[in-house]
Amino acid sequence: TVTTEASWSSSSTTVATVSTGGVATAGSPGTTTISASIGAVSGSSLLTVSPAPLVITTASLPAGTVGVSYLATLAATGGTTPYGWSIVGTLPPGLVLAPATGAISGTPTAAGTASFTVQATDVLGQTATRALRLPRQHRGIPKRAFLPGWLRDNLLHHGNNVFTSASTPGS
Repeated sequence: TVTTEASWSSSSTTVATVSTGGVATAGSPGTTTISASIGAVSGSSLLTVSPAPLVITTASLPAGTVGVSYLATLAATGGTTPYGWSIVGTLPPGLVLAPATGAISGTPTAAGTASFTVQATDVLGQTATRALRLPRQHRGIPKRAFLPGWLRDNLLHHGNNVFTSASTPGS
């Protein structure tokens, strides 16, 4: 066939390479000139390789605990790196977003569930968004809390119930 008799080349092998059979394989986004020649006959064509669509791959965030340090990093694929990150809406009190890394960090100060949208933007201006939820809970009382055993046991077994009568050790 003619394609295997031709000599093929790409002006930018980082954008695309061309096999001896004339099949171009994409490398990175950009434009290259694909050329072919057989003897004194030659031709060329521009080939533009576009980046894959930008997609936020973080599907959910781990729950946070009030008063405990939190860290979760957002992730995306496609587009052209590096990505910039932003929040549409509001993060829970005590948490911040690092726009260059997509890290959500800090110490939550209130319980509840926050709903917000994250946005990634690549260097070419392509954007993607994803709605996320971040639940935060109050910290429980650890079993080894430095409390008298009778008080710790009452708190662990009765939670936030209001005690109407006081008891003391040994009574």
